[in-house]
Amino acid sequence: MDQRTRILDAAVKHFATHGYRRSTLEGVAAELGLGKTALYYYFKNKRDLFKAVAEREGDIDIARLKEAVRAARDPRAQMRAFCRTRILITMDKVRVHQVTERVHKEVLEMFHRLEVSFFAREAEILAGILGDGVRAKVFRKVDTALAVPL
Repeated sequence: MDQRTRILDAAVKHFATHGYRRSTLEGVAAELGLGKTALYYYFKNKRDLFKAVAEREGDIDIARLKEAVRAARDPRAQMRAFCRTRILITMDKVRVHQVTERVHKEVLEMFHRLEVSFFAREAEILAGILGDGVRAKVFRKVDTALAVPL
């Protein structure tokens, strides 16, 4: 595991335990047995670290969704797999949402932009499932832009 990944793993735990406001780069570094300056090689500040954690979590979730959909045999099964996986992701994220309730105001806007990006990537997956389903005559033709609004 590379150093950046180790830092992100420690940061997830640190933010979940302390919330954004009380988290520090020193605290994350201490959990790894590093000095704070070692974190500055990878991240400009606490906000940059928090953003990287949120982006990585979103990327992991999108990968889980894509894998679940890819493993399903037809559009109907893909839709079930997408919905089931999305529910599991939501259940897994309870700790993240608890952290965001304590997040400092300056991070809320950034977190909202990341969430919008995540939802847009989810919408692409759903639009693909719906399009495949229409072509396979499993689903009736719909305007996928309306069926999957952002």
